[in-house]
Amino acid sequence: MSESNPFETLGYKTFQHKRKVTNLRDRRSASRRKTDLPISFPDRRNKDRRVSERRIIERRIEEVRFDITNKLKKNSERLWDFYLKCNFLYPAKISFLTPVKDEVLDTIEKLTNCTDNTCKFIFIMDKEEIIGSVMAVQYTDDTWMVQHIVTSPRHIILTKELILQILIWMMQNKKMHYFLNYYREQTRWASKTYQALVDHIKGPRIAIEHFDYMYMKLSDYVSTQINSNINISEAEPNKQDYNYIYNQLIKTESEIYLNTVGIKHTSCSIKQAEENYSKNAITRIRNYFIARSDNAIVGFAFADISSYGISLSLLFNVFQIFILDKTCKEELYRAILNRINSTLIELNKVYSIGIINPEDRIYLENLGYQCSRSYSAFVVDRKNEQFAKSYDIINSNRK
Repeated sequence: MSESNPFETLGYKTFQHKRKVTNLRDRRSASRRKTDLPISFPDRRNKDRRVSERRIIERRIEEVRFDITNKLKKNSERLWDFYLKCNFLYPAKISFLTPVKDEVLDTIEKLTNCTDNTCKFIFIMDKEEIIGSVMAVQYTDDTWMVQHIVTSPRHIILTKELILQILIWMMQNKKMHYFLNYYREQTRWASKTYQALVDHIKGPRIAIEHFDYMYMKLSDYVSTQINSNINISEAEPNKQDYNYIYNQLIKTESEIYLNTVGIKHTSCSIKQAEENYSKNAITRIRNYFIARSDNAIVGFAFADISSYGISLSLLFNVFQIFILDKTCKEELYRAILNRINSTLIELNKVYSIGIINPEDRIYLENLGYQCSRSYSAFVVDRKNEQFAKSYDIINSNRK
């Protein structure tokens, strides 16, 4: 794949033409001249042929040049302004990020200068103007997360191509084992394509899971009294404890999802990812919490504590809680959250954010958390042979 223009793999060439094509005769004439238009033309002799959706945006064919790059000058402010212009940063999200905006901009600046070992941006440029952007970031030692797929309103047709380009890059990324994308169900292309992949590949190494995104300002959190003998320890589990935790989790949770978020058969450590971010002066830490009752392990959780801005949805600053003893769910949630939030307050964090199974949402709402959105999570083992051959499915769902 050409690094300067990966669209060439899709049959694209640079969008460039010097005059407007106004009628069918001109279109056929342009076709005979073998121009660089990424467009197919209707043929009355073959009714099955149709004009491609790659027709220049809004039926406009003028002198335009789009460039693909992963570098950007004056990075953070330009990218922030682009997100604002495209309404990706809508009022509620702006309000959410305002208390931590300076840290967000500083992190974005560092990310855009990272090597491909930690973060991968693809920008589509119209001269000096950003018209499309997508990023993939290292989530755990061998999992990468795709996020922030944004195009300007006039170029929304490029959204599908952005996703396709980042998926192709990730399929070729030999250091990546697992692929993760949190998305909303109303994101039509993602929903359609990921479901098609799941239906085609089947099996235990690909899945779509569903979660609620719960948050609260830590200044509003009130620690609750626990009327039980539950004890919470904050440390990465030893080998014996971890073997028990993992064997219990795979009885009730999706194993491919657990593996994707870093809970694997041998370990739950993400030390390599933490070191890669640290080299770029970005914080990426995972804290572990074990709940015990009468010396038996009854719950497990992790809380990601990272620089604000790796994800504008703060998905690198979330906790996930796994209840092993279903008979005391509410007490366990209270006890674990007391400890997690105490740690976050000590680190001067602003928000407590969790990704929670929808059936457990009520336990957090009782503590004052709000649900701002529901997510689907597409997870897949990239080394699955069928996924590596699934380009045609991804490509067909660009329509």
